[in-house]
Amino acid sequence: MSSHPPVVTTTSTAIGTPTNWEETPTFRSEAPLPRVAQAETTIVYEGDLEATGECRYLFRYGPEGDSEILGFEQVEGSLRGRSGSFALRHEGTFTEGKLLVATTIVPGSGVDGLDGLRGSGTIESGRGEHSIRLHLDHTVPS
Repeated sequence: MSSHPPVVTTTSTAIGTPTNWEETPTFRSEAPLPRVAQAETTIVYEGDLEATGECRYLFRYGPEGDSEILGFEQVEGSLRGRSGSFALRHEGTFTEGKLLVATTIVPGSGVDGLDGLRGSGTIESGRGEHSIRLHLDHTVPS
């Protein structure tokens, strides 16, 4: 008989609203497409995740403005009533006006009530939308 409690995966969702966006080309101030750029943004989440995320992104824009995205986000707040913070690693695309990002909770990044948090999910947004939808499958030790 195992002394470990069973691991239960929970699905959480939230709507995120960016409150600022500061993007700069990384090589020249007026770099044409294609180019590499970096951005910093703050996102406020509401739903199963009530939190604020501070994000740092790198973009590789193609000649038509579509982009590949890499980034990290430090999230602080509460997830399903458990307060703490954790980091997300993002990898995705912005194509034809649609955002699709695979996100993973950075192992070992959860602190306070979110110590041991593990999981992954997606972030999506459609053409013309100013908010994002977070879908996160996760576990937290009891």
